[in-house]
Amino acid sequence: MDIQALAEIVHAHPGVILVVDNTFMSPYFQRPLTLGANIVLHSVTKYLNGHSDAVMGVVVTNSDELASRIRFLQNAIGAVPSAFDCYLANRGLKTLHLRMEQHQRNAFAVARFLEASPYVTEVIYPGTGLDRTLRSSGCARAK
Repeated sequence: MDIQALAEIVHAHPGVILVVDNTFMSPYFQRPLTLGANIVLHSVTKYLNGHSDAVMGVVVTNSDELASRIRFLQNAIGAVPSAFDCYLANRGLKTLHLRMEQHQRNAFAVARFLEASPYVTEVIYPGTGLDRTLRSSGCARAK
């Protein structure tokens, strides 16, 4: 999705907020707050941690008002990770860049394979700005 375009539409309506689940793109590839999102969610358990040994999620905003509301809910619900869970997540963050680069290489290899197949009519590979485009014109769409 074009988050910046969605943000322009959403922000034209007072009181409506744009929430983006950025779990699979991760902050390595995409930073929705800079594109106009109001709230960003990440499943730390999946990509950020990388080891699936801590069950955790993250909610991020750059709005003081939304942060205050989220902080209230966090306190009321008690959704606070343990120090050890934070250690595990931090450990996983140290290899995030390596894992994301490998995911990107693998995804591009799959896209190229599919593009070469006579059984596939179109491949839409979003890419990540690393000048990796498919051979067929118009089939690769930049993010």
